[in-house]
Order: sequence, then structure tokens, then C-alpha cells
Amino acid sequence: MLDVKLDAEQIKRFTLLNVNNRLGHDVRDKVMPVWTEMGEATGMCEKLLTSTTSGVRSSEKEERQEKFGRNYVEPPPLTPFWRFCLDALEDPTLQFLIVAAIVSLLVGSIFEAKCLGYLDGIAILVAVWVVVFVGAAQEAGKQVQFRSLTDSASDELVNVVRDGVQTRISNRDVVVGDCVVLSTGDILCADGIIFERNTLKIFEGSLTGESHAIIKGNYEFKEKGHFPVPTDLDLQQMNTPGATPEERAAKYEPTPERTPIVFKGTEVQDGEGRMIVIGVGTNTYENTLLGDKDDDDDDESSGRSIMQRKLDDMTILITKVGAVFGIGIIIILFIRFGILFSEKACCKEEWDHTVHHMQWIKFFIIGITIFVVAVPEGLPLAVTIALAFSVTKMMSDMNMVKTSSACETMGSATTICSDKTGTLTTSMMTVMRTWIAGEQMEPKEVAGKVSEKLREKMMAAMTINTSDKTDIVAKTMKKMVDGKDVEEVVRLEGKVMEAYSGNATECAMIKLVNVLGEFKGEAGDADMPYKRFRKEFPETQPGRSGISFSSKRKRMSTLVPMPEGSEAPWMLFTKGASEMVMTLCTKYMNADGQVVDIDDTLRKNVEDSITAFADLGLRTISIAYKALQESPANSDGALPDEVEADLILIAVVGIEDPLREEVPGAIRVCRQAGITVRMVTGDNLATAKAISRKAGILSEDGERTGSEIAMTGEQFRSRVLTAQDSEHPEKCINQDEFDQIWPKLRVLARSTPTDKLVLVTGIQKSRIQVGGFNRQVVAVTGDGTN
Repeated sequence: MLDVKLDAEQIKRFTLLNVNNRLGHDVRDKVMPVWTEMGEATGMCEKLLTSTTSGVRSSEKEERQEKFGRNYVEPPPLTPFWRFCLDALEDPTLQFLIVAAIVSLLVGSIFEAKCLGYLDGIAILVAVWVVVFVGAAQEAGKQVQFRSLTDSASDELVNVVRDGVQTRISNRDVVVGDCVVLSTGDILCADGIIFERNTLKIFEGSLTGESHAIIKGNYEFKEKGHFPVPTDLDLQQMNTPGATPEERAAKYEPTPERTPIVFKGTEVQDGEGRMIVIGVGTNTYENTLLGDKDDDDDDESSGRSIMQRKLDDMTILITKVGAVFGIGIIIILFIRFGILFSEKACCKEEWDHTVHHMQWIKFFIIGITIFVVAVPEGLPLAVTIALAFSVTKMMSDMNMVKTSSACETMGSATTICSDKTGTLTTSMMTVMRTWIAGEQMEPKEVAGKVSEKLREKMMAAMTINTSDKTDIVAKTMKKMVDGKDVEEVVRLEGKVMEAYSGNATECAMIKLVNVLGEFKGEAGDADMPYKRFRKEFPETQPGRSGISFSSKRKRMSTLVPMPEGSEAPWMLFTKGASEMVMTLCTKYMNADGQVVDIDDTLRKNVEDSITAFADLGLRTISIAYKALQESPANSDGALPDEVEADLILIAVVGIEDPLREEVPGAIRVCRQAGITVRMVTGDNLATAKAISRKAGILSEDGERTGSEIAMTGEQFRSRVLTAQDSEHPEKCINQDEFDQIWPKLRVLARSTPTDKLVLVTGIQKSRIQVGGFNRQVVAVTGDGTN
């Protein structure tokens, strides 16, 4: 009998604590006590009867699956075709048409058989059948498409250690306690902890919206005094009621340098390591978000789309109007008959049953005919065909639509909740501004304004001082050809789309090298300018040495031997946080490539530029070098920190994940259409606000008047939820308090995926009138779990 000391619910609560408390001070106050109580990483392994060296025993697989569940969520059975047909027949318009067809058939067969009057009824029934069949066939086809897509994507082989031996198994066979071996490019198949020595960097953008990779390992906090304290505005977002700005500043800590917990669906951007699985299947954080949510909406028509409800209303209106006119015509005909009969103006002055009863029946037939023809039997077919066409168009644009009605529901949206990273932005860090030779300029302007010597020095500094794992490659996608997965290069308007491989910040650097080298080719080409420096100065070059980056130093340096005829036999290249590198620089290169002393005027020029870049939401990095006559490396090849002194400043660059070109225009169109766009991101508040201003989500007038606000996920949760750290926070919304916030909310920063769920659910349930609507249709955009 497997005697593990932890259960799935305990682990799930610990996972939720980590998601909802990401800033350092919150981790210390709320997460660390639980982590300590569980025995930290070693204690968790002991309680789960596993280790990173031996893993679990293969014989325990069934017992562990029984206790913690399988790493596979069984999809619901496919809906049969007849069920789709019945669902389609629930449409009131089709039901009315069927009734009208039966009436038309009866009247036509009994009274107008010679004139083939029953054909009208048959035509209506055929139209109904076509609508039902086409709609059901389309829904059934898309269901099969999505099922095959998800099934193929959810079954991959992973490396695990079992019985002390590394082996490959299906990710569906992974159990809690398994030791999974991770390497660059892997997609995590379960929730887990990473605590032993490793080089892993996990990109969690699909889960949290963070635009940079997270270093993993035992909890490691940044040292006081070695991180910037945010402005008072940002500090006010901390959930510390009654505290002064000074008290908040003293307590504030940014996100920890390292955290041990990792989540299913995130990606290993760089490095190698081992993970102990703590959550599988329905107990992973991803499944908590993606699992079915109970819909307790009290609207009886909540299962129907916006257009369907409008068509239902129209059908009821047409039914009433048709009935009124049909009855009205019958009454008018009877009145006319009575007048003509009393004045003896009709063909038979004496009552004749054989004649007048048939005349009365014809009056009723005319009324019923008017009632029947009032309903446009072609309307449901037109709608079905239009939706089918919309789905096809979406497919041609590489967008899969699961439900046809989603196409028209998107057209009824009144508010959009959008992720930032990869949705509003390109998810590709890029140098947006540079300071070089005493002047701020756009990257594309540098080549034409500075000397060849300075340009070459800048290109060398940015390439040599980056890892060879960092690369700009052609974007590819998997495509099924003859039953096999084939990598196909993605092109847009005939041009190869580029993708980053490795550290995003370093990719931004080598992308700038391509710009400085005036590269006009395509991503992945062998003649990209930075590759020239990589060939000349490989990482395996004899004599090469370096000082790695750390959160305390906030910089890194690389020493390389230079070829004959160079400025000096050895060159040290340094890059890092501007405020740290600038203190080490005593000279700079001017536009002609000459080395000049940094005076007070120039130092202020640089500092003002750094401040200006920061105000634009850019992350600033300084690039410097130092010419050396001999190698300062120790006997073991290591470089002493003292070598990073009397540096020569080359440039300061401002980096960000830039907006997509089409975003500001699209948001402007949304505003004109009365649609409110809200940004929900995992980034910090300052960056989120800077990006939202550029996009047009947060306006200057709105901020000044208070009609548009930004807040953090922590403050949002504390105000709108009646219970914190709940597994289903969408069920704990204080709707009255929520309705005070959401009409003004434009930016939600430092948020979790559950914050987005709460926001969307609360807006959908709200019944206050905003923008002329007392009910909101919410569209949600994002990637990954978002």
C-alpha cells in the first residue's frame, strides 16, 4: 500500500497560493509558511516517496493514478448527429415554419389539391430540412476536427526517471512523484517543483503574460537595496490597508529571483534540469482554469447566441403581426360578406349552404395563408449559409471556430478583455530607442549618423556578449502531410516570418545588429550580420572568459582575444542595467569613433535619456567595452570583478515588447464603435500603463478625470472577491463592489489567469447600464491558457 503523506487537495491549494501571490513580500507572508510546513522541497519529495535520482517505482503507477488521478482528462463523448439535428429544431423560427408547413399541407391537400396547393407546405418542409441538415453537418464536422486536433496534441513522449533509470513514456502515463527530465524547447506536461541545481528558464507568458523567462529553483529573494522600489502610485496598489507610502516601500519586494513551482503548458526556453511532478490531469492549474465552469446565469435564453435571440424575438413579433393581420382579414371579409348579402349585392341573394359555407372556408384559408406567408422561410437557411461562409473565411485566416454562432457573437461584442504579451504586442523584445554618441535616435537612424568604427564596435559588443544559444530563426509550424508531422516555414505576404530562439533580451540585441548591418535578407539566413561575429569569436575560442549575470551585479562581461591589427590584443565587452554600468564608465565613443572623457554635461545627458526611455516603458541597457593589453583572467580562467572599471560607453538601448503595428488603429476603431478594450496582463503596473497609453486603451483625459483607471490583480481580488485563494473565484464575486470598478477599469496588471476569469464572469453577470447596454457581450483574446 502506497503511504504518501500529501493529497491532491493540499498540493492544489499550495499551487493556487503561488499563482495568486507573486510579489516577494506576498511570497514571504503567505507562501513560505505553507512551504515550510510541507517540509520544503526535500520534505515534499519524502512525503511523495520520490527523489530526483531514482524517481518512483514503475510498480506504483496504478496506485498513484488511483490516489492522484491520471495525467489525462477524458474528453466527453462525441455528440451524435441526431442530437445536433434536435438542437437545430429547438429554434423557434424553425418550429413556427414546421407548424406553418403542416397547416399549409392540410389546407392545400383538402381544399386546393387540384391546384397542387400542398406544394407550398412541402417547399417549407424542404427548406427546414436543409437548414437542419446543413447546420448539424457543419457542427458535427467541426467537432471531429477539434477532437482530432486536441487528441494529437495531447499525446507526446517525455523523459522520466523511474526505478533509477531514465526512460521515455507517454505524457499520459506520468504520475505524481515522477521525475521528469527537461531540456530546451520542452512543453511541461504537468505541474511540478524544481529545486536542485539546474539551468532552467521557463517562459510562462501563456499562463501569466510575463514577457521574460523565469529562473527556477528553490525560493531566492532579491536583496534589499539591489532592486528599484516602484513609485508611490504602484505602491498604493499593494494590499496593505492603512500603511503609509514609506511603510509600503520598506515592505515591498519584487518577484523572487527564483521560484520552484512550474506549471503544465509552459515552455522551457533555455537550460536543462529535473522536475518532480506534483499535479496531473484535473489537478493541474491549467485544468482548473480550462475545466468546465458552472453557469448559474438566471437568463433562460443564456444558451442561445445574440443573433439567435434577436431572431427569436423577430419570429415572435412576426407570429403576432401575422396572426393579427390574418384574423383582421377574416373579420373584414366576413363584414364585407354580411354587407353585400344584406344589400343583396352578391351572386346568391338566398342562403345556400353549398355555396356560402365554402365561401366562409375560403375566408379562413385566405387568413391562414397570410399568417403562413408572413414568415420568411428562407431566413434560417440564409443565416446558416452566412455562418458557414464566415467559418470558412475564418479557417482561411488560420482561425478555427468551434461553434458557428461564435462568428456572429463576435460582431455583438461590447467589451474586449485582451492579454498583452503576444496579442497586443509581438512577443518579440525589440530595441525601440538608442542613445549613442551623445544623441537619442531611432535604431534605423544609427547607421547613417555614426562612423563605421563606432557601428562595428557596437555590433561586436552586442554579439560577442550574448550566448550562442540566442538566435533569430525562420518561424515554422507543424503540418500533417501523409500522416506525418512536417515543419513548414511560415510566410506572410511572401516574406519569411522571424522567430526568437533563446533569451528574448539578447535576441533584441542581435536583431539590432542586423539593423546596424543593414541586413535585407530573410530570417535564418546564414549571412545575417551577427553570425559573422559569431564565426570570428566562437564561444570555444581559446582564452575567452566571462563574468555571468546575477541579480546583484545586474551586468555581464565577456573577454575575448582580438585578431592582429586590432585596437588592443584583448577586449572586454560589458552590458547590463544602465544605472550599474554607467557608474563604471569614465569615457565614451563619439560619432567619429574617438574615445572621449565623460564630463558632467554628458553624464547628465545620458541620465536624462535613461529617464526618458523609462518613462516610455522601455527597459534600458548600457553597452560598454574596455581595451586591454593582456588578459586579466586568473589561472583557472575566471575573471575578477575588478576588471569591470574605467569602461568606455558605446550606447544605451531601450528595449520593449512592441505593439503590433495594427493595434492602435484597431483600438481606435473599437472606441468609435462603442466597444471598450481592457488589457489584462501579468506585467508590472508601470509597463502595462505605458503600453496601454501607446495602444490607446488608457487615454490622458480618462486618467485625469478618473473615468479610466488601472490597478493590480492583488488590489482587484481584495476588493471584488468575498473569499481569497478559492479554487473557483468566479463564484465568490461581490457583484455590488464589482459594478463600482469594472466600468472604469482599463488595465489590470500583475494579474493571474483567474483574475481574467473573474473579470469576464463579473462583467457578464452585471446588469448596470454602461454605454447604452444593460448587458455586456464580452470577447476575450489571448494565447495559451489565456
